Amino acid sequence: MKALLIGCGGIGALYDFNTDQILTHAKALSTSGIEFDLFDTNIELAEKIGQRYNAKILKEISQSTFQNYTLVSICTPTEFHFHYLKLALKSGIPTIICEKPISLNLEELDQIEKDYNNSSSIVSVNYIRRFTPTFKRLKSTIENEVIGKPKSILVNYNRGFMNYGSHAWDTIVFLTNIEIATENYNVISTQEFKKDDPLLDVEIYSNETKIHFQSVISKKPVFDIELIYSNAEIYMTYYGNTIKFIKRIPASTGDEQFKEKILYIEEDALKDYLKYSLAYQLNIKNRADSNFMESIRLNRSMLKIINKQ
Repeated sequence: MKALLIGCGGIGALYDFNTDQILTHAKALSTSGIEFDLFDTNIELAEKIGQRYNAKILKEISQSTFQNYTLVSICTPTEFHFHYLKLALKSGIPTIICEKPISLNLEELDQIEKDYNNSSSIVSVNYIRRFTPTFKRLKSTIENEVIGKPKSILVNYNRGFMNYGSHAWDTIVFLTNIEIATENYNVISTQEFKKDDPLLDVEIYSNETKIHFQSVISKKPVFDIELIYSNAEIYMTYYGNTIKFIKRIPASTGDEQFKEKILYIEEDALKDYLKYSLAYQLNIKNRADSNFMESIRLNRSMLKIINKQ
C-alpha cells in the first residue's frame, strides 16, 4: 500500500508535530508503516513535513497523479475538498479518507454523490470520535443503561456550524442512533465566522428530542455536548476529551425519588484518535461499513439550515 497525503496543516500533519500522540494523518500513516507522498501548496510546510517523515514531496497534482496510490487522505481546507475528492473518485482510488465537512456547497455535494455512485472507491469522512474505543464504549453504555431517546441535547461550540458543529452532529447521531430531523427548527441568532460557515444559535425539534446548538464567542476552541435522558445525563467536555456518565436510579430511602450514580468518568478520551480512525477506515471492506453516505446526509441537512436561516 502507498498513500498520498493532500494537505499538511493541522489535521494533516501539525497537531501532533511536537507531541507523542497520534493526532494527524501523517503520523498515523507513518506509525502504521505506510509509505506516503505528500502535497501542499505551502512549499515550506511541505518540506518541513517531508523531512520529518521521509516523504516524497509532489510539486503538483493532476488526474494522472492518483494512479500511483491505493490510499488518499484529503486534509485541505474544506473549500478544496471537492476538487481533490472528484479527482480521486474518477481515478478509482480504493480507499479515500476525507476530512470533514465534505463541502460547504450543496451543488458540490450533489455532484460528489453522483461521482461516488459512479465509482468503485470506498470513502470515509473523518469524524474522529466514532472511531475511538472510548466513544464506542460510551455508545454501548448508552444502549445498555438509558431509557428511550434523549429528552434534550445541548451543544456548546464555536469555529463554525459546519466545522465544529458537524463534529457534534455526527457524534450525536453515532451515540444515540437517531436521525436528526430538520423540518422543525428555529435559528435564534447568526454571527459571521468564515465565508459559508457562520456561527448559528439554533434549536432543532427532532421527534422527541430538542437539540440546541449554542454558539460561544471565545478565542479558545469550544466543543461540549450534553445528552439528557429520563434516567441519565452524559457530559462530553473539553472537545469530548472528558466523558462523564451519570445515571439516575430510584432511591431506596428518604424523600428523594432518585439518586445520582456516576457510572464512569473517562479522561483523555481522544488520545491517539487518528491511530484508531485510520485503522478502522483501512479495514472497511464494503461501502455499507463506510460513513460516507451518512456524512452526505448530515452535510446536506446542515447546509440547508444555513441557506434557509
